[in-house]
Amino acid sequence: MGVVSSLLRVRRAPNAGLPPGAVQSDLVAALCYCLLYDLCAWLAGSRSPVPADVREYRRDELRPLPDPRDRLCRYLAPQLLQTWECALAPFFAAGGLLVPRLRETGTLELLDPKRDGAPQVRLRFSESGCLLGRGGAQAERPAREWLLTVAGSPDRLQIQAARLEQVRA
Repeated sequence: MGVVSSLLRVRRAPNAGLPPGAVQSDLVAALCYCLLYDLCAWLAGSRSPVPADVREYRRDELRPLPDPRDRLCRYLAPQLLQTWECALAPFFAAGGLLVPRLRETGTLELLDPKRDGAPQVRLRFSESGCLLGRGGAQAERPAREWLLTVAGSPDRLQIQAARLEQVRA
């Protein structure tokens, strides 16, 4: 089941006009795409490996893992994952699933690094979807704009902080 549509982004040549640290920020941008994919798959109750046609998912070693939560454990700070698990527990306990439909385009912005040099990126994307309840009850959700802001670890191997917020009109 394809949970997340492919997000397109502006292609850049390595170091082509990028400020210092931007290549390292690109590593965090790749994690940002993985996070969006795996979070959507987790909310949808998916238990499938990441398909080969999802080019933006650049953690190839994680693709075969069928459980999105197992993939998240490999690059998300443990305290962040634990916070999300606690927040989502009532949703999952009630039998809820959210099947998002992402639009084909999104914009990615490199933000100023944090004080410790850790890179930050912000992804803006559009999503609509279907909320599923027990017994197959469905509720279509209108299209919404979202901002996903991600701060990487200083070594660029892990996501230390992530904030998802709806863009208000």
